[in-house]
Amino acid sequence: MRRITVVLTIVLTVLFLVRFPTLPETIPTHFSLTGEADGWGPRWMLFTLVVPLAALVLGMVWISARPQTFNYPLVVTDMNAQAVYREGERIVVWITLSVLLLYVGIAIATFGWNGSPLVGGGALGVLVSLGVGIIRLVTAGRTSAEEPDAPRQIPASD
Repeated sequence: MRRITVVLTIVLTVLFLVRFPTLPETIPTHFSLTGEADGWGPRWMLFTLVVPLAALVLGMVWISARPQTFNYPLVVTDMNAQAVYREGERIVVWITLSVLLLYVGIAIATFGWNGSPLVGGGALGVLVSLGVGIIRLVTAGRTSAEEPDAPRQIPASD
């Protein structure tokens, strides 16, 4: 998923740069919670959307491969580290995909089509990914931290 996210982000950024001269003089620059454009500005402001979004997506892809550097809301021990790191990585990957969805929605809106479902879906995806991810992370930290069951002895058959 990380590779796909990187490729799509680069393709979309290049598409923005190639289409820049043909875009209208006024483009959407702000979007409501429902994903509809509610702020407009000059075409050059496209760079204030494209550069931060592309940097955010690419930065999140990079950091998602380094879950041991995250600041977790629980104690990471030798017993729960693998499960906690896996869930931490998963949270960042899903949030990154949601931000990419936002980016695609903004691109579609900038090119003059209705990108509001993608912008709204991306915003919702960030919230859901974060909420579900934190629950899964805390659960992984608790269940993995429990003492493993003592080995069972199988009674000898008579």
